[in-house]
Amino acid sequence: YLGDRFESNGLRTFQALLMIIFMIPMMGAQTIGAGVILRVYTGAPEWVGIVGMGIVVILYCMSGGIRGAMLTDVIQGGLMLATAIVTFVVSVRLGGGFEAISARLLELNPAYMSHPGVGGAYGWANYVSMIVLWSFFSISQPTLVTKFFAMKNYKVMFKATILGTLGMWIAATLIEWSGVNGIVSIPGLQGKDIDFIVPLLLQKSLSPVISSLLITGIMAAGMSTIDSLLISATGAITRDIYQRRVNPRATDGQILRMSRYVTVIIGVIAICFGVSRPATIFKLILFAFGGLGIWTAPVLLGLYWKGATRAGAFAGVAVGEALFVLMTLKHPGWAFGFNPLMVCWAYAMIVMIVVSLATRRASDETLKRHFA
Repeated sequence: YLGDRFESNGLRTFQALLMIIFMIPMMGAQTIGAGVILRVYTGAPEWVGIVGMGIVVILYCMSGGIRGAMLTDVIQGGLMLATAIVTFVVSVRLGGGFEAISARLLELNPAYMSHPGVGGAYGWANYVSMIVLWSFFSISQPTLVTKFFAMKNYKVMFKATILGTLGMWIAATLIEWSGVNGIVSIPGLQGKDIDFIVPLLLQKSLSPVISSLLITGIMAAGMSTIDSLLISATGAITRDIYQRRVNPRATDGQILRMSRYVTVIIGVIAICFGVSRPATIFKLILFAFGGLGIWTAPVLLGLYWKGATRAGAFAGVAVGEALFVLMTLKHPGWAFGFNPLMVCWAYAMIVMIVVSLATRRASDETLKRHFA
């Protein structure tokens, strides 16, 4: 879309490269979940689960492509939702009920029961950021957008959007709430160890067989994300870079064969990233999501403003991405308490509008096609 709307293979390549840079940490974060689960249930090193999940996803993405990813996502989504519901019920039961959990949290640390939370981590700015982040900036996430390619008509798309949103809202809310409840029944987890909370809750309260079956829901959540990321990253290299820039005459057969090699290479890099585990799962995902979220600027302005230009898109994204990395890694204070994506996206929009006003817009033919 971006390459066609802004008449630029350069922008297509730029976006593809940044996709890969931010998708690999997100893929690595998903594999960490498998390592955590295997360690809790078997005592095996985390890297064994990380490598195992990575290999499985690579194999079915190589053999089934986006259709295979969609079919497995249906099963994985059901498992994920079931696991979230059971984990929440279990966490409430282990804690002795809502009243007992609330009383114990207050006793452990009054900040647990007051805004903005322990260490002031969730002030209003950050709280609002989380809401906007996961609802609005999803439109610039290739892993989510590619799902629409497999839908046969608008009716299916409408139903899928509603059901998918409800399913993710229920699953995410209950799992996060379970984590809060788990502070009471499984205290003392700090730093990266907080990633262990869900498997520990299930292991502690259910029979080994049932908890093992349910924990597949957590594995499924990771796998359903990895496969979409892997398919998107592979397409970025084979279609947007190789076919558009290196070999425009490449046939579909050549692209298919190349895709399988690229899938393996990217998958292996993601596995290595997961094994290194530089941060918690949530922090890695937040960083990757933010890096991709900057592209909301050219997507929105490209959709709704004829005056948006190629130069504006380049400038806006470049400034936004540079500021995002700086704010995330070195200067968090520049975000004024908000998630860096919120502030950097605003800068990207401003820069894109200013540069677009001073540069030539797309041809009338292209604008007619996109604004008919």
